[in-house]
This record gives sequence, structure tokens and C-alpha cells, in this order.
Amino acid sequence: MTESMKRHYIREEDFLDDFPGAGPAVSKAVDGDYEPDYDCNDQARANIKYFLESGELSSLAFDGASIYHEAGCFSSAQVVLKSSKRVVTVRIKPSKEAKLDYSTEIVVDRTL
Repeated sequence: MTESMKRHYIREEDFLDDFPGAGPAVSKAVDGDYEPDYDCNDQARANIKYFLESGELSSLAFDGASIYHEAGCFSSAQVVLKSSKRVVTVRIKPSKEAKLDYSTEIVVDRTL
């Protein structure tokens, strides 16, 4: 079977509301260089944009997430994180060991 994209999130808080365990899993995958913001809002996004454009954003920030389904069920998500010097894409999948846990894989880790 093949995965198909079902949804793309541009707002971090919406993604984390729907997938609350994803934030800590993604943070762990990038050794804590990303801190999930469950209360992110337009002002926080404006601040991130300002520091990203000025070259002063040192830690990774949420840039978007795409949700994929296979056979009608959630199969994975790809989360894109950005800083002024780095872009990282982390793929998460449901863990086989624990129902609400995720396994992670860094798909892209590029220095800008």
C-alpha cells in the first residue's frame, strides 16, 4: 500500500492539539533543539518570522507538518523545523511498542 497525504498543518498549536505526543518525540529526535509550543499564536509566529529573517533564530521552530494515511488510517507525519542556520524534517510513525508513542527518523538535516 502507499501513503497519501491527508492534511497539512501550518499552525503548530493545531498540529499539537491533534497529535500531542508528537511534540516531545520530535524534540527528542533533534536532541532538544526544538521545544514544542502548545500555546503558539499569531504573535509567537510573527516573532519567529522576525528572528528567522534577521538570522537570529538559533533553535529550531515549527514550520509545518504533513499527515499521511495508509489504508484509511494514520501512518506517519513529517514535521519541518527551521532555524536561521538549519532545516530539519522529522518523520514520526506510531510506535509498535506503545499505542500513544512515536518512533522517529530524521529525513533531512541541512545546514543553510
